[in-house]
Amino acid sequence: MGPKLILIMLIAWMMLEISNVTKKRGFKSLKIKREVDNPRIFEGDMFSIKTTVENNKRLPISFLVINEMIPKGINFNNEVISYKHGDQLCHISRYKIGWYERRKRTHELVAEKRGAYILKNIQITVGDIFGLSAESKDTENYLEVLVYPRFKNISNYKFDTTSFQGDNIVKRW
Repeated sequence: MGPKLILIMLIAWMMLEISNVTKKRGFKSLKIKREVDNPRIFEGDMFSIKTTVENNKRLPISFLVINEMIPKGINFNNEVISYKHGDQLCHISRYKIGWYERRKRTHELVAEKRGAYILKNIQITVGDIFGLSAESKDTENYLEVLVYPRFKNISNYKFDTTSFQGDNIVKRW
């Protein structure tokens, strides 16, 4: 065996070890938090979701994918949706995060219909720098958004009667 072959095998072995360490310890001390700026809005109003990703360890994560499920009736404002999964929209965010680093991203959404929406499912995928392996984990992070109906002007409606006792007069005795 030549020294070149030994060097190539040593590099391949180190790549596999780095891949295994990333897969084993990737989720350790990784915190993902979402916040809604205004959880109570009216139809057609915009709100934003701030996603905070913290890596509180010495191991950098070179491949981090967060897949968020957004229920039907809520759409992203000026943003391309990655794909649809049944009735839900799936938004994919990709990160490369170093050791002891915090990243924040804000997405603007628009509520099209009234109702109570619960944003809960997040799929987190951690992989190594070489693309040899990836590990996925599903988490539930509950956020509730209440969408109220739009107010309508009451002068647009016409009522037949204005009496508190109704239209019909009943004669007794």
